[in-house]
Amino acid sequence: MIDNKISSLKLEMQNRVIPLLEEAKTVLPALIVFETKRTEQRQAQLYGLGRSWNQMVWAYPYSPNFWCYAKKGATKRTWTTDSKHLRGEAVDFAFKINGSTTWDVREEDWDKLIELGKKYGLKSLAPLEKNHLELDLSLTPFEMPEPFVIPEWAAPACKKAKEKGIITKNFDEPITAYRLCAILDNLKLLD
Repeated sequence: MIDNKISSLKLEMQNRVIPLLEEAKTVLPALIVFETKRTEQRQAQLYGLGRSWNQMVWAYPYSPNFWCYAKKGATKRTWTTDSKHLRGEAVDFAFKINGSTTWDVREEDWDKLIELGKKYGLKSLAPLEKNHLELDLSLTPFEMPEPFVIPEWAAPACKKAKEKGIITKNFDEPITAYRLCAILDNLKLLD
């Protein structure tokens, strides 16, 4: 099963992917999150593509239940058994065009995604995987680009929280703050 929930990612990763997606709405409106966190089984299924049974035995010596995922002759999809997807530190993107998920888009679109990733402290594995962005620890601590703008969907909740005195200062992680406000508002705690 493919997990595409942003909430499955590490919080630090969520704090980068959410504003990237907000900005992408204007420059890459068809961009979608295809996959976030993976189970070890899902990683083994992907690793098995293009590999022989012997290669799977070598890669997963203590997990014989994964050896059956060997699919020699298939197109290789991953080059590691220890993906950052396993730790919730990577996202694979795709595009939704005419109701279908696709990776067959213009090079400029992938280039825009890679640039957005850099802006939000995420690195690409291009040219191998243009659709993959992962946490770039060389850019931590991550700083939100200025000026930070609260998304439209969270603005009413943040305004209510400020009026009630729940938010009294600027937060180090504004994404966490506005998400908290939205949750409190959904629970009717700001009424």
